[in-house]
Amino acid sequence: MKKLLNKINLLLALLLVVSLAGAKEIVIYHTSDTHGHYYSKYAGWDEQNFDRKIGGYAVLKNLIDQEKNPYLLLDSGDFTRGSIEDDEYKGKYAMEFMNKVGYDATVIGNHEFDYGIDNLKERLAMAKFDILTSNIFNEKGKLPKHVKAYKIYKVDGIKIAVIGVGRGYKSLEKWQYKTAEEGIGSVIEKAKKKSDIVIVLAHSTVKRDDMMGDNNIDTSEKFKNEILVFFGGHYHAEVQNYYYHKSWPMFVESGAYFNNVSKVVIDIDPKTKQVKKPRSELIPLWVDVYGENEEIVAFGDKFRNKEADIIIGQAKTPIKKQPDLEAEPLFTSSPLGSFVSDIMREYAGTQIAIQNLGGVRADLGKGNIAYRDIYNIFPFPNTLAYMNVDGKFLKELFEYAVRDNGSWLQISGAEVVYKYENNKAKDLEIFVDGKLVKPDDKFTLTTNDYIAKGGSEGKLFKNIENKVITNTFVRDVIINYIKNNKEVSAPKQGRIRMK
Repeated sequence: MKKLLNKINLLLALLLVVSLAGAKEIVIYHTSDTHGHYYSKYAGWDEQNFDRKIGGYAVLKNLIDQEKNPYLLLDSGDFTRGSIEDDEYKGKYAMEFMNKVGYDATVIGNHEFDYGIDNLKERLAMAKFDILTSNIFNEKGKLPKHVKAYKIYKVDGIKIAVIGVGRGYKSLEKWQYKTAEEGIGSVIEKAKKKSDIVIVLAHSTVKRDDMMGDNNIDTSEKFKNEILVFFGGHYHAEVQNYYYHKSWPMFVESGAYFNNVSKVVIDIDPKTKQVKKPRSELIPLWVDVYGENEEIVAFGDKFRNKEADIIIGQAKTPIKKQPDLEAEPLFTSSPLGSFVSDIMREYAGTQIAIQNLGGVRADLGKGNIAYRDIYNIFPFPNTLAYMNVDGKFLKELFEYAVRDNGSWLQISGAEVVYKYENNKAKDLEIFVDGKLVKPDDKFTLTTNDYIAKGGSEGKLFKNIENKVITNTFVRDVIINYIKNNKEVSAPKQGRIRMK
C-alpha cells in the first residue's frame, strides 16, 4: 500500500511539473516603511560596506526597468515621515517620487497621519497609483476619497486581487480604524470571484508583540489557502519565503528606509490557473550594482536640502539601533539607544535618562556624520522632559519594556538585569552605581516629552506628577554633542541584559 501511495504522489508531482511547464512567471516588487528616505546614502551601519551607497527611488527605478517579466510594484505604507525633506514638504515629494517610479498601489500606514488628516487627503489626491485600504473609514463611515478596499490587476492575462490593510492610531480625529481581519473579511469573497490570485498588502507584521497591534499570522488564520502572499510592514523586519501554515500564504516583509526591495515570483498555468509555491528574495538596492536613474536623480535634486549634507562629525564605529544578539545573546540594550540616553543624561544633569527605542528611527553609520543623519534618527520634534521617580516606578517600567530580544526603553545611569520566561520579565533588578535599587529610592530622570506624556512605550509615565516639559529639542542636543566632540563611537553594551 505504501509503495502504491508513493507512486501516486510521484505521478501527481510529475503532472504538476508538466502542467506548469508552460507557466507564466509573474513578478511582484514590494517596499515598505521607506519613511521619506528618497535618496541613496552610505551604508555606514555595515562595516564591510560602509563606503558603498544604497537605496532610494532612483536605484529602484533602474532595477525595475531591467525586469523582463510582467510585474506589479507595491508598497506597504509609511512612505512619509523620516527625513528632513519629507518633514519640510509634509510628504508631498514622497507621492511625486512614487508617481514617477510607477508604483501600482500602496496602503495607508500610521505615519501617513502624522501631518494631519487634511494633509493626508491632499496627498491621496496626488496619487497616480491606487491607495488600497479596507479597514480605515472617514467621519461618514465610508472609505476616504481616493481609497479602494481592493483592486483587480491584470498582469499578462492573470487577474490578481490586491486587498489593502492600513494602520491608524487609536485616535484618528473623526476617522475610524478597524482590524485587519474585519477589513479583509469585508471584501475577500468578492475579490476571489473576480480573480485568479488573491494577495494582501498590509501595514502590519508577522512579529508577535503587544506593541504591534494586528498580527499577520493571526489575521491569516481565517483566510489561509485563500491568500497566496501576505505582504507586511510596520515592524521594519526583513521576512522572506516564510510559510507559517503548512499551506499558503507566504509572508513577506521588506525592511525599512529604502535599503531593499522584495521580489516575489509566482509561476501560474495560464489555462488551469494552477499556482506553484511562490518564492521571494530581498534585493539590496546597491548603487554600484544597479546605478541610479538620471531623471529621478535630477528631480530629487531640485528640492534636496543641501545644508542637511554638511558634515558635523565622525562615527568611528557603526552605532546600531538593534542589539547584536549573535555576538552577545544576553545583552539586550540598544547601542544607539544607549548612546542617545547617555547624551541626554549628560546634558540634563540627571541621575537617569530614558529613551524609547521607537523614537530613534535609523542606525548611525560609520564615517562622516551630517545633519541629515541625525534628522533621519530623530524625525520627530521631541523635546527634553525632567521629573522625579522612585525605584518602584523604574522596576515596573522595565518589567513592561524588556523582551528576550531587546527593550522598548533604553537607559543611562543604571543597569537592568532580568530573566525572561513565558513572554514575561522575572526577577528583574535595577542597579545604580553598583547598588541594588530599592522601591523607595528617589531619582532624577530625563526623557523625551512624548514618553513623559505617556506615549506608546511610556504609558506608565502618565502617573508621574510635576513633570517639566522643556523646549529643548533632543535632536539639537545630539547634534551639539557630536559637533563638540568631533568623534563618537558605540558605548559599551550590557546595561540591559538577561541573567
